[in-house]
Amino acid sequence: LHYASWGGHPEVAQALLEAGADRHLPVMNRHGVNAFFMAVIQDHQEVFKVLFKGKGLRPANFFNLLLHLAARNGQV
Repeated sequence: LHYASWGGHPEVAQALLEAGADRHLPVMNRHGVNAFFMAVIQDHQEVFKVLFKGKGLRPANFFNLLLHLAARNGQV
C-alpha cells in the first residue's frame, strides 16, 4: 500500500484495501509515515481520496499533520 501511495496508483491502493491492507500501518521505523502521508507528500490526490473513504479510519493527530502539509504544498 505504501508503494501504491508513493507511486500514485489509486486502483492498486483500492485493491489492497479491499484485500485487507491497513491504511494506518506506518513504514518500518518511521513513526507517523504511512500511506496517507506518502500520498500527500507526492501530491497523489486520487490515492488520498481512496485511502480516506471507506471503513477503518482511525481519528488521530496525523490528520492535522496531513492537513497542514497539504496546505503548505498548496493542495487545499
